[in-house]
Amino acid sequence: MNLYVVRHGQTDWNIERRLQGTSNVPLNDTGIKQAQNLAETLKNIDIDFIFSSPLQRAYDTASIVNQHKGLPIHIDARLIERGFGDFEGLDDISSFDCNINKLLDYHLNYNLYHVEPIQNVFTRVSSLLSDLKSHYPDKKVLLATHGGVIQVIESIIKDLPKETDLQLLSVGNCEYRTYSFDILKEQGISK
Repeated sequence: MNLYVVRHGQTDWNIERRLQGTSNVPLNDTGIKQAQNLAETLKNIDIDFIFSSPLQRAYDTASIVNQHKGLPIHIDARLIERGFGDFEGLDDISSFDCNINKLLDYHLNYNLYHVEPIQNVFTRVSSLLSDLKSHYPDKKVLLATHGGVIQVIESIIKDLPKETDLQLLSVGNCEYRTYSFDILKEQGISK
């Protein structure tokens, strides 16, 4: 399987450095242009299936990329961004007893302030990767998702230690990464 993992285009909250999480923030004009450019980049790459987060920014990115493909877009809630609870919409969480490193610490598995625990994100993303491997082993699959999910995908596929700083795995808006079935197989992602 070839896996193309795409981060959504830019939103106003990206510019303002606000935590978006599961807030349904739309693409801005720049994000739409980024998605159009990505569609041109991926135009000649064969894709068999497209899956998207249910959030508008990812779905709209998938739809724009799909303009040359004409495929159905399958919504999968496991691709949704990590829920940041009370922190969503904020650009500074320093007034809370928390920082971004605490949110990303796998062993701490921070879940105060209604933040989705990072271990839950790993569990749902691992489940998605297992299902894809099982059902689409010889296919080319595109996933339209979010930065936090891509960090987790990268960590799982590369079998990185749980102590890895996920911020080092960040991708920009409308950037994408590719993975092959062999890598998924090597890392022992199974059902």
